[in-house]
Amino acid sequence: MYVPSDEHKLIHTFIHSQLADKGHAYKLADFLVVNDLYRISKRVDVSSLANQTGYPHEANAWLAIGQRFLGLPGRFCPIETKAVKWYQIHFDSVKEGL
Repeated sequence: MYVPSDEHKLIHTFIHSQLADKGHAYKLADFLVVNDLYRISKRVDVSSLANQTGYPHEANAWLAIGQRFLGLPGRFCPIETKAVKWYQIHFDSVKEGL
């Protein structure tokens, strides 16, 4: 039996929610996934996710939305690039439209 490491759980959570389920394209982040991100962040450094996935802009945007969603500025994504800020603006506009 194989139990994935916390790093693999983090990558899987990101890929499943943001790439496979089109969360990044539709500017969506559900609470269950953000909660998983928070719980994993207690055990591993999640800021390295961007380097591990090959999707740095998407990963950094997801981390920034997660920290914003939970009210933890600088916890997951210490530096927000222009692409991340742009994504957050669009995330807020989609969120307000719901």
